[in-house]
Amino acid sequence: MKYFLISAVCILASWLLLNLVVMWQADKNFAYGKNLDGVAHYTDAYAYLTRAVESNPDEPTFRDELSYNQAVIASALIHTATASAQQLASQAIENSNKVVESSPNAMPFWKTRTKVFYQLATIDSKYYLEALAAIKKASELAPTDAKVSYNLAILYGRTGQIKNAIATLEETIKIKADYRDAYYALGLYYKEIDNIPMARATMEKILQKIGPDAETQKWLEENK
Repeated sequence: MKYFLISAVCILASWLLLNLVVMWQADKNFAYGKNLDGVAHYTDAYAYLTRAVESNPDEPTFRDELSYNQAVIASALIHTATASAQQLASQAIENSNKVVESSPNAMPFWKTRTKVFYQLATIDSKYYLEALAAIKKASELAPTDAKVSYNLAILYGRTGQIKNAIATLEETIKIKADYRDAYYALGLYYKEIDNIPMARATMEKILQKIGPDAETQKWLEENK
């Protein structure tokens, strides 16, 4: 009995040690992959992120990063390796689905999902609607996040909902009064609906509220 207990303890200890090694290696692979993604070395990052997910499939952060990596590579390959691109696109969507299903109220994952579908929209514009749905959910979870609000407006614009884009940008600049890109996008959308006076007034607010801006100044000179 004594030897049985000793053997059982040794087996358990070995199993725990092996799990610790596997988890450590998964964390290490994820860190490498995320850092490579951060410097746009997506192809190199893919192998590390895949190994991280394979080692620890229940960690949504790993799968979240992999989904974006796959979407970026898919969009880059679509004209040279269509079959591979489509396969990666499907995997990106599947991984993103698993992430938000496991963590439905984690706003960062919805932001990543938005980026995934925004990338895939370069393959098929229908994915803009999926990106819009994702950023809407992120906006619900973080209603005072100006960046999320701005991206929601841009995706309204991408899907032809210009009035919604304008209304959302008006709310965005209430959240962040010095948000230069939000003012600029709002000016462009006002021009798109042929409201030149409002477009100019909005662009002028960049110079008044934020300061000199060469791009804005050029736009104002060209749209008198």
